[in-house]
Amino acid sequence: MISGNKLIKKFCLYIVLVLATSCTPTPETEMIQPGITSTATEQIISEQPTSIPKAATITPLPTRITPTVYPPQEPAADWLTYVHHDLEIAIQYPPDWQVINLNELGGANSSITFSSRAFNGEGLNAICQLEVNRYNLYGTRPHVILWNNTNGFYGCEILPSADAVDSKNGLILAWYPSVIPSGEILEIHVFSDYTRAVENSIKSTVRIPKQIMYMDQLPPQCRLNSDPPLITNTNGLQFETYRLTSDDCYRRTDVETFAALLPPLASDRLTQLQTQSVTRINEINTKLAPFNYTILEHVLYQGQTPVSGPLEWVGQPAVNASQTLLYLPVNESSTYKTYRVSKTTFQIAQNEGFYSILGYVPTRVFLGDDLIQLNYDPGYHADVGFSYGLQVLRNSDLIFEYTVLPPSPAAGPVRGLYAWQGHWLLETADVFIRDGEVLNLQLGYSEMFVWHPLNNKPFYFYRQGPQVYLSYNEETLPVTFERVLHEPSCCSAAMVNMTLADEGLGFYALQDGIWYYVIISVAN
Repeated sequence: MISGNKLIKKFCLYIVLVLATSCTPTPETEMIQPGITSTATEQIISEQPTSIPKAATITPLPTRITPTVYPPQEPAADWLTYVHHDLEIAIQYPPDWQVINLNELGGANSSITFSSRAFNGEGLNAICQLEVNRYNLYGTRPHVILWNNTNGFYGCEILPSADAVDSKNGLILAWYPSVIPSGEILEIHVFSDYTRAVENSIKSTVRIPKQIMYMDQLPPQCRLNSDPPLITNTNGLQFETYRLTSDDCYRRTDVETFAALLPPLASDRLTQLQTQSVTRINEINTKLAPFNYTILEHVLYQGQTPVSGPLEWVGQPAVNASQTLLYLPVNESSTYKTYRVSKTTFQIAQNEGFYSILGYVPTRVFLGDDLIQLNYDPGYHADVGFSYGLQVLRNSDLIFEYTVLPPSPAAGPVRGLYAWQGHWLLETADVFIRDGEVLNLQLGYSEMFVWHPLNNKPFYFYRQGPQVYLSYNEETLPVTFERVLHEPSCCSAAMVNMTLADEGLGFYALQDGIWYYVIISVAN
């Protein structure tokens, strides 16, 4: 006689075996996996055994299908690959498109066209900003978005606004990976909804050389940093030039390894430059005197009363012609602030999101008694990573608008606003604008960057063709480079950031196949 418990156990075992047998898939009922074509599925089916053991197994429930994202961020599994041999790239495109010719792929209502423009070492900042601000082409409120993919390509995409001549198609500008020397920047016109998927599919057909990741892996020919610096003087400036490594080694070197080549002597000189001089503080106190303010031992006083905490740095005040109002930039407790000072009030002015890891970003200047200041159009940017609409105001009147790049963790798209010889000068990322005129276009310079007063005279860099030139006191210096690292960066890349000080600057630069570290300071 079988007990009740044993009967229940046998019944349960029978149910498990029946369910397991009925749920075990056969070759005829095998599910087609997403991303596998019918041909591949037939091959998989033919390799299955003709009989399947009826062992008890637990079969998982079918996975819920992930909803399709549109616009697509990545190429779909059924997208095809097109190799452009002249441009040495491969990209993916929708399966219902056809190859029309070497430089065009297309479907019923959309297409991709390929072209390129000459590359002389420019970064994406100026090229993307100048492109997106071509009003007649991209509408009144276009967007420029920065991107990079896992294959080393990077660049920007430009999406036109609804009032553009062609509002459906965007432009991808793509730079080749830095380890691949190239004289071209890719231009890919594509249906706007497919820009992100196409960007993420771009890859090079050229073999990428092996990277050098650690200092002890550097061969002797990559270590050129043992020589003492070359010191020269020109036009009232002193140049200290430290040789570091070759360009070939740089392209294959991790950024931390490259930064480790900086000689200790150069680091010591930078520390000296960043120490604010007594002469500089005395100049600032002269401008503060009519307001009964003064800086003593790194503290701002109103008469005998301290009105600030310890100041790590103090910038030149912007003062109106009537000497009734000034804006004083300071660094207090590692935070940049702007004091708004009149003869009756003292308050902290809002900086409105203008920032840079390289230092203070000035956003207010005076032309006579007129206040020129910057503002972001609150209705322009739509989301994180999208471009901003920059506004220049004269008192309360809007006098200029410009589409600028999206901000990054290291810097906003604005580098500074300055007054010089009765003009206002706006520096965005690699673009200079004076009184509303874009100087890059007016002067034929593909890049203009780092407007920095030295000894109360303007200093800046500009690129013309393959060379970067240095301008000081409105004269071009007899010094050129092929590349100057100047874009503010965070994280490990911050190790090669430019250093800006009141009386000098330091930066990494390339010339004649050799990378140098250069320190410029006011002579004597």
